[in-house]
Amino acid sequence: MNGRISLEQALELLLAAAEPAAPHPLPLAEALGLASAEDIGADHDVPVQARSALDGVALRSADTLAASAAAPLLLAVNGHVRPSTEPEHPLEPGLACRVLTGAPLPHGADAVAPDEEIFLAGETVTLTAPVPVGRGVRLPGSELARGTTILSRGQILGPAAAAALASLGRTEIHAVPPPRALVLAVGNELVPLEEARRARGPLLVADNLLLLRGLLLESGVREVEAAVCPNEPEVIVRALRRTEADLVVTTGGTGPGDRDFSFSSATSAGFNPLFRGLALHPAKSALALRRDRSLLFCLPGTPPAVFAAFHALILPALLALRGVRAPQPRTRALLTAQLKGSERAQRLTPCSLALEEGRLLATPLAGVLGPRGQMLQAHGLAVTPPGPGQAAGELADVLLLPGRQPETGGSSSGSVSSPDQSPEGMSRPMGSGWK
Repeated sequence: MNGRISLEQALELLLAAAEPAAPHPLPLAEALGLASAEDIGADHDVPVQARSALDGVALRSADTLAASAAAPLLLAVNGHVRPSTEPEHPLEPGLACRVLTGAPLPHGADAVAPDEEIFLAGETVTLTAPVPVGRGVRLPGSELARGTTILSRGQILGPAAAAALASLGRTEIHAVPPPRALVLAVGNELVPLEEARRARGPLLVADNLLLLRGLLLESGVREVEAAVCPNEPEVIVRALRRTEADLVVTTGGTGPGDRDFSFSSATSAGFNPLFRGLALHPAKSALALRRDRSLLFCLPGTPPAVFAAFHALILPALLALRGVRAPQPRTRALLTAQLKGSERAQRLTPCSLALEEGRLLATPLAGVLGPRGQMLQAHGLAVTPPGPGQAAGELADVLLLPGRQPETGGSSSGSVSSPDQSPEGMSRPMGSGWK
């Protein structure tokens, strides 16, 4: 596609091109953090039978109605059930059964009197008050009822869902395997991370490798290869031809200069363009290409542009590659200061977020902090449409950064007083485009 396109158009192309790997069965422990390829519900109750929630004695509530401090009730104890054993016989009227926490109740028992409220001497228990039906009992399905949805297709298997599946006796699920990633920092001036002390004069440490590696790992990628790549067409082509990664990201060499080889090298390596250039700052020279199932992103070389482009472009495509159906979270927040715009392009501006008196406030960090400081302090990226920008007090669209929570109760520079405006829900999704 020729010409710079909008972020919305780019996302539509990317999400249409992103194809997850074929799912296969994985043990629950290995599937943690991966997207399920199936809908899974509870096929039985947990627990499947009534169990004791206390250490005490199981009994029939009706047998205890006359118990009082003035007229204590004595019941014979018949049997002892532990969590790992089954009751040997039903509980007859007028009898009690010693039980430990988690033990299955004998048939006929409908209550448990806790140790703290009884007196146990040998094979006799003394009660000084009635024990109501259901006291100290975990009923069948009280933890997990049959038919409960545990995991939906496209949902990430988290710890709670994995534990629930294990309680049902499930040992594995069909999951989408995580994509493999390759990161190349293109540039003859770049020094590998392990040689950072050589960064003198014109030489620069390739910190984009660490930035992207970290962003990919925290976004669900488990295998990331990262390397410095000389800015020589034949070297770039060779690296791209040999890779079998599902997701490839290069930094540098995306401009129109005679030493910018990213696009030509990518096409020589067999990748087909999805888009070439965006009407978006600070990633206007970003490129995206596809070869079979592999997606290739060629990003500008500056870390702030890499940071913004990753969250706005790569992350949505990465979620699709992982088989995750949940969209990127975004919200609207009240601006505490003016948000700069661009006449012919959208703009991504790092901003901090704060919850104050039920309002979500966004403070643009551009002009307040340097580029790296903005990356450190940002909770989200404000998305400004083409035009002059937005004024303090207006509602801005904000793309939320994963794992970064807004501050609560703190002060924000440039306070906003807007009695009727409140932020939209923090979980408002972003689909293929922003509306």
